[in-house]
Amino acid sequence: MAKNKSKQNQFQLLSPEKYIRLKARNLPIEVCYVSDDWKDERGAVAEVIVVRRHAGGNYTFGVYVVDTLCLGVKHSVYRFNVPPDEYDDFVERTATDCGIKISYNEAHNFIYGAIAFAEEFGIKPDKSFVLTQYILEEDTEEIPLIEYKYGRGGRPHLVAETSLEASKYIPILEESTGGDFGLEILEDRDVFDDDEFDDEFDDDEFDDEYDDEDNKTM
Repeated sequence: MAKNKSKQNQFQLLSPEKYIRLKARNLPIEVCYVSDDWKDERGAVAEVIVVRRHAGGNYTFGVYVVDTLCLGVKHSVYRFNVPPDEYDDFVERTATDCGIKISYNEAHNFIYGAIAFAEEFGIKPDKSFVLTQYILEEDTEEIPLIEYKYGRGGRPHLVAETSLEASKYIPILEESTGGDFGLEILEDRDVFDDDEFDDEFDDDEFDDEYDDEDNKTM
């Protein structure tokens, strides 16, 4: 009986968050997408999608909103164990904005390069990245380096949606740059809607659907 109980424990289900932390990097990377203006120095925000595939055919992926001018990872969300048909629907809906396929190395360097640039000026990634970083590979020297340009004219350029958002970062930039940074405030302009992806899938919808093989404890 003890042996059977031990075997059952091997198949204990993990929460999506714990699974991502412990096992997401074991899943093969299926594909990466980016918005078509990702290399445009005049722009500010690009969206990157990194998709991993479960052995059973479902998908787990992260969506990273990358501010290339100053803020690094401004926001990120994940979707866990999404069935193929719903994943296909998601890709079709986002194809207009994130329809360019790129290699994982490009996606990785683009995201982590923006983070490194922002951190030079005291700005950390959004708190959502604490979890979604595990959908990416660990940032080590094993990832071939690709360098991208960040900022505008070699200096940070803050593009804030509102005056309230700007007030969060201006003191940090003033201290770290001595006031040498650009500033734009886009009142009433929706650069990224936090609910855009949250409304498309229910995070809890797929909690109990993934394969036993994918969910053995470490």
